[in-house]
Amino acid sequence: MENLFERVHGIVIKIGTAGITTDSNINENVIERLAESCSKLIQEGKNITIITSGAIALGRRKTNSICNDKETTKQKQRYAAIGQPLLMQAYIRAFDKHRINVGQFLLTSDNLDSKKRLMILKDTYNELIKNKEIPIFNENDTLAVEEITFGDNDILAALITKELNQDMLINLTVYDGLLKNERILENSTSFETKDYDEIKMERKEGRGGLKSKLDAAKIVLESGKIFIISNVKYDIRDILTGKVPQTRFLPRERF
Repeated sequence: MENLFERVHGIVIKIGTAGITTDSNINENVIERLAESCSKLIQEGKNITIITSGAIALGRRKTNSICNDKETTKQKQRYAAIGQPLLMQAYIRAFDKHRINVGQFLLTSDNLDSKKRLMILKDTYNELIKNKEIPIFNENDTLAVEEITFGDNDILAALITKELNQDMLINLTVYDGLLKNERILENSTSFETKDYDEIKMERKEGRGGLKSKLDAAKIVLESGKIFIISNVKYDIRDILTGKVPQTRFLPRERF
C-alpha cells in the first residue's frame, strides 16, 4: 500500500463516539494516544485538525441515562450541553502534556452555508494552524435542530476537509476498515477502492454508520482529497504509511 506521508500536509482526523467513549465514561487512553500521535506529526510539519464526536454520549453517562430510540431532540441537546465541556477537558489535558493548545469550534450547518461566516471560520482556523495549534470541531448539538443539522460528524468532517482545503480525511472507528463481501479487514490485506458496492459496517451508539461514511467519502473524493477508514487504536503515522489495516478511497484520477 502506498506511503502517503510525504504526499499530504493537511490532515483531518475524525473520531467517532464508539471510539472515544467507554460504557461508563470517556476513553482517556484513546485521546492520550491520539495527542501523542498528533504531536509528532506537528513536529514533522503536518497540519492537524480533529473532528470529534462524543458530547451527547458523555452527557448520557454523566446523567446516568440510557441511549434509546425514544430520545427527544431536547434530551439530546441537554446531554450535549453537559457532555461537550467534559469532552474538551479531556482533549485539553491530553494535549497539554505535549504543550499544544487546542481550539474549540462548534458548528451548525448554516455556519458553512454562509460565505461571511465561512470566511470568519477560515481566518480563525488558519490563525490556529499558523501557531501549530489544533482546531477541534464538533457539531453544536445544543443548538442544532433538524433544519440546520449536519446529521452526523462524518459529513461535518468531509465538509471541513473540502472547505478548508485539507489533503486527507482519516475516519477513526473501532474497526480496521470496512466489511466487503462479509469479510472483515482485520488481520487481512487492506484495500484501496473507488467502489462502494457490497461494503458494510456495523452501527454503534453514534449517529453515523455505513451510509454516512460513504456519503462523506463521496464529498471528499469529489473535492480531490483522500478518504481513509481505520481503527482508533492505530498510530496516525502508521495509517499514513500504510503499515496497518485500513480502507482507502482515492480520487478517481489516481486510478
